[in-house]
Amino acid sequence: MRDCNLTMKHREYSVEVFRIIMMFGICFLHAISFGRLGTPIYNSAAMFCVNGFVLISGYFGCKFRISKVISLYAVAAWCIAVGLFAKVYVGGETLQPGFCDLFLREFKGYWFLHAYVALMLTAPLFDLALNSPEVANRRRLWAVAAPFIFLVFGWGWMQTLGRSFFGDAAKYFPPIPGYSGGGYAYLVLAGTYVAGRVVRKLEPFNLPAKILSVAGILLCYVATTYLPAWLKINSRLFACYCSPFVLMMAVFAFIAIKAVKFPKPLGVAACWVAPSLFAVYLLHTTKFGFGMIRTIVQNMSSKGMDPLLAYVTTAAILLIGCIALDLPRRLMFSSVAFLVRRIFRRKPPTES
Repeated sequence: MRDCNLTMKHREYSVEVFRIIMMFGICFLHAISFGRLGTPIYNSAAMFCVNGFVLISGYFGCKFRISKVISLYAVAAWCIAVGLFAKVYVGGETLQPGFCDLFLREFKGYWFLHAYVALMLTAPLFDLALNSPEVANRRRLWAVAAPFIFLVFGWGWMQTLGRSFFGDAAKYFPPIPGYSGGGYAYLVLAGTYVAGRVVRKLEPFNLPAKILSVAGILLCYVATTYLPAWLKINSRLFACYCSPFVLMMAVFAFIAIKAVKFPKPLGVAACWVAPSLFAVYLLHTTKFGFGMIRTIVQNMSSKGMDPLLAYVTTAAILLIGCIALDLPRRLMFSSVAFLVRRIFRRKPPTES
């Protein structure tokens, strides 16, 4: 097994393509959620994309750096400001109760960002456990990683799914800190991160693994799509973020796409787009963004467009539009970073 100390600097084209596919899937999922045209079949096909996006961090590993945290929150501030200005100048609305109040409200709503920063703080502990000499073979690796993953995705899933069976699920599966039933809180990120670390240690990218991963995606999709109807339970509770089936779909999709050799032009384009994907997520998940999603989907539906085509078109518009909106931010941030490096660059010692 390989040591899982690979850093985010060692990126590969296939991983960047996977990252873009996952963000497109997230846009597609939100188009389904806020377009309100129904069809849980499509929902099951895209729910794993958030897990897949976090799985990349698990594969490469992440470390807490103040500069990284500042950068993440700076991007969030930019995206909120863009959303609020668009609300006024595009939507024609007024900022009530005021720009600062709305800004803070939107900022508090970025639960994914706050949970990710918490993950950055604790990721070294997971790395330390998985890189210890006692975890030198696969059996011991699973003995360390599997209980934690099972706790997060087993207990958390039953806490959510239990509503369909027990009514008051908390009576049988009480809440645990760092987890909000069905939502994407810290523990779900941590469980997905550990799964990505396991994938990194095992490196399952040979031909049999490719075939099994494709079969696994299909089986998990069938399970999340048709088992709820057979069990007569809520499909959204069954295929929530903390579902083991959703996590397995993310892992299988990563293995399948990671093993593909993409042509260099496509890889270079993917590497250029990738730095904007976090901003894509933040931009389209503002209240103005969700309102735009609903408007676009319903306008397409009113013209007789098939729901699936409306969702896909909306997701493409969101992805491309948000990348374009992020370009000024990238240019401005890179210019500021360049100036800071020039100002604080250490001068070589002069010879006496």
